[in-house]
Amino acid sequence: MPKLTSSANPPEEFICSITQDIMSEPVATSDGQIYERNAIEEWLKHNDKSPLTNLKLAHKNLIPIPLVKNQIQGFLQKNKICTKQEFLFAVATGITAEVEKLNYLAKHLKGKSSPSALFIAVNKGHVDMVDYLLEQGADPNESNVFSGWTLLQAAIAKSYTENISIDSSSLNNFFDMPCSEQAEKLHEKEVKIEAHTSNEHIEIARLLLEKGADPNAFDFGEDEEFPIIMAAHRGLIDIVNQLILHKADLEVFDCNAGCTALHCAAAQGHLDIVNLLLKHAPQLMDFTDMDGDTPLHRAAKYGHLNVVITLLSEGADHKCLNKANKTPAQMALAAGKKEVADAISFMRQAMKRVMLKSANKIEKLENLVQQQQQEISQLKEQLQLVVNHLELNEIKPKDNYSPSLF
Repeated sequence: MPKLTSSANPPEEFICSITQDIMSEPVATSDGQIYERNAIEEWLKHNDKSPLTNLKLAHKNLIPIPLVKNQIQGFLQKNKICTKQEFLFAVATGITAEVEKLNYLAKHLKGKSSPSALFIAVNKGHVDMVDYLLEQGADPNESNVFSGWTLLQAAIAKSYTENISIDSSSLNNFFDMPCSEQAEKLHEKEVKIEAHTSNEHIEIARLLLEKGADPNAFDFGEDEEFPIIMAAHRGLIDIVNQLILHKADLEVFDCNAGCTALHCAAAQGHLDIVNLLLKHAPQLMDFTDMDGDTPLHRAAKYGHLNVVITLLSEGADHKCLNKANKTPAQMALAAGKKEVADAISFMRQAMKRVMLKSANKIEKLENLVQQQQQEISQLKEQLQLVVNHLELNEIKPKDNYSPSLF
């Protein structure tokens, strides 16, 4: 697909040094430097120095420069170049044909001080627009200046959303609770959750990875999580699979709780993701989080029996103690999940029986091997007696003759 960006290069004096884009409302600071109004106003909220020279400004008053504004508008009209606002509005519609009609600058694809065109398309779930912008040279590894998320993080976050319903009479302070207490309320069914999965955003995540998005990159946004942990926590098996295909590091830890993707999947009861992670990184079973919990501890605490059975079957240590000196079974009992604790006990006893049977079979095999070795030794002795007898009586065996022992 050919690029539709304009070949005309705007003069440097039309470009804001903060946004790196053509200005629409140029204003001058006390030192005579010209910037985009919104950008310099945001800068001056936290600084009293020039963003260019780092010298202190005489004052923070801004002076409009209508002459430069008119020159910019004349340049855009002469070259039939749309403004960035017009370009972003067309992108937001999700109709690629509308964007293709526009003559825009390569700078319009970037978003240093505002959401980029690609971030807008990702956020809105416009799959075709994301594909088009990536073809035009948009960067799949850019991060949003407001949320701090990478595009891949944004796509994963939008792939799964939850609507939380709370009984206000009993849980007015739900959002003020620590995360651990919120999780308890959720698993006690005191809070209702309606989940929604967006296939469009799942497809966008795949597109970004195919176009070179780093599967391990993350910025400190709202979740401060690696993509693999975000996807595992949300139960997004398709994205987890794509991340694995694109060589995501499966041993990374969540920045907040110090847990792995397997911890998250086990805690949420996502059995399909648990199985997928165990296939590619079985060592994760032994990893512990900040509380010393293994994935088995997490699954037991939240009552996910099928995950507990799977982890135990794959060799998870049921005797492992966390920092509170509790085993997974004790965690289950403390959380009121008696059926899980009973299952762990049953599996433990079953494993003992299996190991005992295996030990008995091994012992029988060893005895059989020993018996056969004794028989072979006896046969060798008998054969030697026959040979000695033949030699003593000077009897030469015929060619290809083997003395029978029977």
